[in-house]
Amino acid sequence: MAKEKSKAKKIIIPVVAVVLAAALIVTGYFCLYKPKHGGTNEYGGGSDTKKSVELTPEKVSYETADYKGYKLPEFFVEIFEQAEKDSEAACEKYGVAMTVGDRKISATEFAMTYFDMFIYAASDEIGDPQGLTPELTAAPADQPYGKDEKVTWADRLKEETQAALRKRYILFYDALENGFMISDSVAAELSSIKGDVEYSADMNAKNPDAMLSESYCEGTTVCLYARNLIMRNYASEYEKALKSTFAAAHSDSEIKGIYDKNPSKYNYIDVRVLKIYSDDEEGAQRAKKEIKDLESFYDFGIDYYKDVDPHFSRIADSTTRYYFCLYDRIVEDFGSETAEWCFAKGRKAGDVEVLPGDTYANLVYVEKPQYSPDSVNYRESITLFNAGGQAAQSDDEKKESEAAAKRQYDLLKRNDGSVEMMEEISDTYNESFQSWNTVGVCEGVHIHELGYSVARWMTAAERKAGDYEVLESGVGYGLFMYEGTNEGDIDAYSLIRLNLAAKEYNEYYESLLNFNGNKAVTFGAVIEKAAQKGEKSSAAFAEKRLQRVNDAQAQAEAQTAQ
Repeated sequence: MAKEKSKAKKIIIPVVAVVLAAALIVTGYFCLYKPKHGGTNEYGGGSDTKKSVELTPEKVSYETADYKGYKLPEFFVEIFEQAEKDSEAACEKYGVAMTVGDRKISATEFAMTYFDMFIYAASDEIGDPQGLTPELTAAPADQPYGKDEKVTWADRLKEETQAALRKRYILFYDALENGFMISDSVAAELSSIKGDVEYSADMNAKNPDAMLSESYCEGTTVCLYARNLIMRNYASEYEKALKSTFAAAHSDSEIKGIYDKNPSKYNYIDVRVLKIYSDDEEGAQRAKKEIKDLESFYDFGIDYYKDVDPHFSRIADSTTRYYFCLYDRIVEDFGSETAEWCFAKGRKAGDVEVLPGDTYANLVYVEKPQYSPDSVNYRESITLFNAGGQAAQSDDEKKESEAAAKRQYDLLKRNDGSVEMMEEISDTYNESFQSWNTVGVCEGVHIHELGYSVARWMTAAERKAGDYEVLESGVGYGLFMYEGTNEGDIDAYSLIRLNLAAKEYNEYYESLLNFNGNKAVTFGAVIEKAAQKGEKSSAAFAEKRLQRVNDAQAQAEAQTAQ
């Protein structure tokens, strides 16, 4: 039974799962930034040329069909053709919110995407420049964005929606022009979107279009909804393919040469940092004299803060720990002088120094000097905190996820930690969006791709093939089995490739933005009304979610009282 349930969940990829679940919850069927665009505006310059890229064609087994002179998976064409008609009707009835080149985007589609952006932002999927995320239990307009209370998450989401739609349309049609085809697995996952909505509507005796209009806004249809998600994923897969192509163009010797010129730019360092008073020369000298190891570092901090925070011992580890830090991270958090000292040639474990900071001095203890680990191979079976693949929204979600992972651990232990049993566990229970289709196998994974707890465990000096443990992954607890490292495939080389590919991708995308067909990205006055529609559906979702949280809390309190 567990296996069937798990497989059923795997049909829906993260994007679809988050949005579909969010939409259905609304209707009750499932238990430093400043805004840049206001009313009418226009983006971009103009050029009659764009950069070119030669992609290696993806081998696919699905049938394709013609869509406006392009090739699409056959089962998408009917959706796109109907969505085109729905879009024209929505533009005529509700207005055009924005255009990308000669393609019109209705107020309905903008409002739909605004709501999606609310869900994605809460899941930290939009790459917010300040690393901020909204709460899903309050309307975006009721949540200040950052420190400036005049700017709300509604402002941020309106801007993000504009950028997301612009990028989605530009990349999707460029993908079609370049003959890019998504993989069989992604195509299969996306092919279920329309059917999933229709099935949910049927189960609740609802018309699919009416159900989605109730969740999003008037004018939403199944085909508009499905096309929106297909385009988002298509554009995302195309972006990955572009970056992969750019990365592959650089030889191993070129990458090594870049690394050898300045290893400190790409290496990590593990340090402990304690803030002390800038004018406390006596304290600084005492620290350098007393601190010999991590235990004495803690002891110094506990004594130093005894009058200010007598409970410092409880947070000494978590608040002073800075692991897997690149040079730029140290600069950002503690200043260039501290970074220079940390990454100085000859720095060794156990070194202690007090360095000037912005307000306080930085007492730095080096746990591990410069390093760049090899990539690792492992197996995993993740139990997600929730269906959306978000961080835990409650203690209960954490407890349930951890308990499930521990049951899998016990099962593996009873079978002497065999690889065969680990494979069976992954095949039956694994909910990881990254590895369910590889039966939990993860190969060539670098440290910057891992969560903190998993990375620390994988790279521990005592780690050996066959070790297994329950660890928190960020989106859930998982059972992990370490299989080995790939010597020579160091993290620094991967980072350099990623940086080069990102730079070249940005240049390529910039050329698409400035290309003739995309230069007129107009934001009309209708966009304000469209954003308000998106805000209304987001607020309705937040109200429902808050009620669910309050009900769960009340139930827990009642059980405790008994």
